[in-house]
Parts: sequence; structure tokens; C-alpha cells
Amino acid sequence: LGPELEAWFYHAGLTSPYSGTHTGFTGTSMVIDPLTDTIVILLANAVHPTREWSTTSVTRREVSSCVAEALGLVPEQVREGWHAGHEDETAATLSVAVDLGADSAADLELELFTHLETAYDLLTLEATADGGSTWVPLAGQLTAPDGEPVEVPEGQITGWGAHRAWHGEFPLADGGQPLSGEIELRATVTTDAQVRGLGARIGRIRVRDGDRELLDTDRPDDAELVEADGWVRTS
Repeated sequence: LGPELEAWFYHAGLTSPYSGTHTGFTGTSMVIDPLTDTIVILLANAVHPTREWSTTSVTRREVSSCVAEALGLVPEQVREGWHAGHEDETAATLSVAVDLGADSAADLELELFTHLETAYDLLTLEATADGGSTWVPLAGQLTAPDGEPVEVPEGQITGWGAHRAWHGEFPLADGGQPLSGEIELRATVTTDAQVRGLGARIGRIRVRDGDRELLDTDRPDDAELVEADGWVRTS
């Protein structure tokens, strides 16, 4: 009977490894999300008045995503902050400069949520110590109270994100060598031309070097240092 699992092209905001089922000839669709006990049925008549090829997948995606938003799938602790990846074919950059000093062993810490079309939409975390001539991917780890740790070896995050608010820790280093001096950090979300999920959200951003708090966006003055190009600030 062939249900389609994790079909981003119409499950959209409800997509997970457990979401199903199928579309119909006239543009209809049914999406079952067992994680929220939700069934979304879309009735359509896409072949009227002719049988020329057409698609209702844009409408299917919008319906699924609106339902996901109404269900509150974005965890409350990251609803305030910055949001990107909610539009197709875009590149959105969130950046901030920080002075690490000469002998730094600092970490970037983020509270984040991601729901990005697997392998096609990406959140990339990078740093530059030379004014943007070269960018270093930030490897790190994501942890959540109710989930197993997730390694981020190349500084890139994609996929459904398990509907969790993650705490990310990323050492500010290049190949194991700590970065120092004035650096710039950036988080970039890129989306492809058609399919998307609920996007990426970043809440609190901190840079800590031992006991020193170099940046904390819970402090209003520090939050104003963050430059958002394509990210939307929510509160």
C-alpha cells in the first residue's frame, strides 16, 4: 500500500522520520503525524477544468506547515530570538564580532531549533579571524535533556531536529588550534528552490572563555551587536 515516509515535499512542517502517507491524482493528500496524533486531509480537484499537468504541492506544504505552527512544534525556549529558513531559495546570515584576546580557549554556545529539509537546506556555523578572507567551520556537539548527543563535525546541521530545543557547544578553533584576537562568528541558513520545513531558530548566543563571559545576548547591549541579514528577530 506504499505510504510515503518523511516526504518533505508535502509533509513540510510536519515532516519527521515517522510522518506519512500519500497524495492523490486530483491534488489531494493525507499526512499522518503520529508524534502529535494529527491527521491532515487536503481535498482538491486539480484536473478541473482540464487534465493538463499541474501540482498542488505548494498548497500541501503551506497547509502542513500552518498546522505544525498551530501545534506549537517550535519549543517555547527558542521562540524568542532569530528565525530563518522559512522562505525558499534564500541565504540568511546572522553574525557577531567578538574579541577573544591573545590566549583564548573560548566556546560558542547556542540555544537552537532546526527543522530543515534533509541535505538540501542547511544551517552552517563558521568563524573568521582574518576579516572574512577565510571561514573556518565550527565543529561541536548538540545536547538536549531528553535526547542523545549529536555530533556536528563539519559545522553543518540539517534534518528534522527531533522537535527539540538543542544546546550547542562549538569550540572556537581551527583544526584544534584555538582562535584568538578579533574574530567574527556567523550562522548561515541556505534553502533550495522549493521545499522547506519550519526553518532554524537561534535563541540565546553566548561566547565564554573559562569564567569570562565575552558575549551573552540575554544582555540587551550584546543582543544589539548581532547583525541579521535575512533572519527575523522575534520577541
